[in-house]
Amino acid sequence: LVVRARRSHPHRIRRERRASVGELVQMDGSEHDWLGTGERCVLFVMVDDASGETFCRFYESEETWSAFDLFGRYVKKRGLPMALYVDKDSIYRVNDERAQEAGKQRGQPPLTQFGRAMKELGVAVICANSPQAKGRVERMNSTLQDRLVKELKLSGVKTLAAANRYLEKTFLRRHNARFRCAPADGVNLHRRVPAGLRIEDVLCVVEKRVVGRDWCVRFENRVLQIDRKHEGLALAGRAVEVLQGSEGCLRVRHGSRFLRWVELPATAAKRGASCPSLAPLAMEGATVANATVPPLPALPLGPSHASGRSSMAWRPGRWHAWNRQRIGAGSP
Repeated sequence: LVVRARRSHPHRIRRERRASVGELVQMDGSEHDWLGTGERCVLFVMVDDASGETFCRFYESEETWSAFDLFGRYVKKRGLPMALYVDKDSIYRVNDERAQEAGKQRGQPPLTQFGRAMKELGVAVICANSPQAKGRVERMNSTLQDRLVKELKLSGVKTLAAANRYLEKTFLRRHNARFRCAPADGVNLHRRVPAGLRIEDVLCVVEKRVVGRDWCVRFENRVLQIDRKHEGLALAGRAVEVLQGSEGCLRVRHGSRFLRWVELPATAAKRGASCPSLAPLAMEGATVANATVPPLPALPLGPSHASGRSSMAWRPGRWHAWNRQRIGAGSP
């Protein structure tokens, strides 16, 4: 009975599941005065649960773009892990109760931008219920706040760029060579990125938009007009995806095809559906800056309009309802 209890212990099962490299990677951000300048920044840390191998990088803040950048660099060096073990931060999990309830009713739980990207890449996201549950990465944060801060100070590092270079070329190599342990199973479960898939097209903000009848797509107060060469797709009224990279660059995608587009000036956003008059689709090769709006034809003014009075003015009769208040109500 004792042997059976030990075999069925949840920690024992959890250890057997983490026996292979790349099967579970813990990820967390640690905010601290890393550079000793009085300004706090974030060290994003990823630790393999089977081998303890560490990968980290400095960022100004803990946000979705930082998580995208760190995970993309990790994938280019080691490959796609099977699962990520993170906390319940809004980067990884939708914490709004109404959105969660609506997702349960639809049968599709709501996803953040990071969660959507991990779903496309086939990486499971597991949210820990407490900091103690992801103790390996939490202990690593405490260790780095002691050792790494001292090494950065002794090396004279004062900027994030210099700190990241020191991490990549010096600290991580020495740290992993000394503290990396052999996993229980020698199998490496990291996967390659699928052929034909650019990791930059996944690790970005993706928003769905509907193409207007003027072939314009609106995204964050910007008006994007699709090029005339795509008129065979009949995109008016159909949904497209707008991809926004970390540097703010935009791309428009329909299915697996990226579309050519031109951004209209700010006046187009105020004119509503007047986009074709600003940049008509028939103007192939013309620039938006040279596109002009044709003037409206002037309406001829008659003599009554010129004098400011109308010759066809209508006046109510004496017994009209408008005049009864002045002459009193009575029968004619």
